[in-house]
Amino acid sequence: MVLGATDTGKSICTLLFAKFWVKHGRKVGIVDVDMGQSDLGPPTTIGMVLINKPIKNLAEVSADTLYFVGSTSPLNYFLPTICGTKKLVDEGKKKGAEIIIVDTTGLVKGNPGRTLKENMIDIISPSHIIALQRRDELEHILKNINLTDRIVIHRLSPCTEVKRKTYFQRREAREEKFREYFKQSSSLKINL
Repeated sequence: MVLGATDTGKSICTLLFAKFWVKHGRKVGIVDVDMGQSDLGPPTTIGMVLINKPIKNLAEVSADTLYFVGSTSPLNYFLPTICGTKKLVDEGKKKGAEIIIVDTTGLVKGNPGRTLKENMIDIISPSHIIALQRRDELEHILKNINLTDRIVIHRLSPCTEVKRKTYFQRREAREEKFREYFKQSSSLKINL
């Protein structure tokens, strides 16, 4: 599981780990929980993809399975976010993923961030957590992980090359994802 605030390189980290394990012959599942800036599906969804051949970036693949959350933010949508993540992790295991990497949302601040991440960790039970933090912004989450759960925590600094996006850049990226996802769609009129 990859944790970090917004713009810490969680998706890049996820891709690098996936590429490493695929290169070493493993079947990797990626669960993209970032329903606002998803790499695998349209905004408002959580996506899962299985990767068993080399890729350069996640734009080369599309989700094998999507879970509709209904919001571009997990705030006020904790239950569908956690349930959807669990369902897609389980789906990846059923489809033969040997390693599953969960790329989480950037919501880590305060009580909402702590509550979401602690419950997600409890439900998913990851064996490793990659904690990408600039200072100590994840420590209020990490300090509550029970050491008897046998979760290995790797505290890393984000890459200096990670670019911070503005609100408007994020909004434009979401709009483009919606356009791309629905470009082949057509209107359907249903008489009730």
